[in-house]
Parts: sequence; structure tokens; C-alpha cells
Amino acid sequence: MTLRASVTWQRGLQLVGRSGSGHSVMIDAEQGEGPHGLGPTPKELTLVSLGGCAGSLLAVLLEHEHVPFRGLTVGLEADSASEHPQVFTEIRMVYRIDGEGIDRSRVDRVIQVLHERYCPVSAMLGKAVPIVFRCEVGGEGQASRATDGGER
Repeated sequence: MTLRASVTWQRGLQLVGRSGSGHSVMIDAEQGEGPHGLGPTPKELTLVSLGGCAGSLLAVLLEHEHVPFRGLTVGLEADSASEHPQVFTEIRMVYRIDGEGIDRSRVDRVIQVLHERYCPVSAMLGKAVPIVFRCEVGGEGQASRATDGGER
């Protein structure tokens, strides 16, 4: 399967990325005052891609496992090397799952399988940088519980 995309310069460090499916995103490598900050940086988009891949697959897998969730959020942060090319040195993910009566062990297993077998973005990035993840489960009348998942 071949995916296609194009990126076209606009001005300064602003570009427009277009996916083969016809969607567009403004990319801005500069952040700050003035005409900057009109879009995420390329590195921010990398985190968004990881979160989007993992989050969408997690929703599908939780539904398949009949886990009664009513919301999920994937929070991501990454540290970068101080010297160029300033690659990520660690990515941290927090899966926040909202719902009642959620079996923690099932969710932990689903997230582990997601990273080991299903998320191609995690698989690609995990070859270059450690990805550490954990899960928080909460619901009405249920305290948030966190477990450390693993590292890729």
C-alpha cells in the first residue's frame, strides 16, 4: 500500500501539507509573535499522529472487547535532544479513559497489544525513541487509577 502526501511552501517557515485523501494542514516551524504560530510544528504533528493512531485504534479495540467507556483522551509529551537535529529522546503517553465499571486489566492488555501489534506510528517511532505509556481510568464515583504500561 502506498500513501501519498505533498507539502507546499507558503512563506517564511509556513507550509501546507496535503494528504492523498485530500485533507490539508497548515504547518509552521516558527512559533512566536507576528505571523508565526499559524499551525503546529512538524514535531508537534508527529505527536498528534501518534496520538491519533493510538487513540483511534484504542477506541476500536475497547469496543471490540466490550469495555464500557464513554470517553478517551491520549495526552502526549516528548523530550528533545538539545543539539541538532533535536530528535525526540523520550515520548510519554497517558491514556485517560472515562466510564463506569471498566475492568482495568482488560484495558491494560488492550493498550499493550495496541503498541505491540496494531499501531504503525508507534511501531515506527518506537524503533528510534523510547515510548513510555500509562493509563488512567475514572468515572462518576470512581477515583482515577493509574498504571504504568510499558516502554517500546
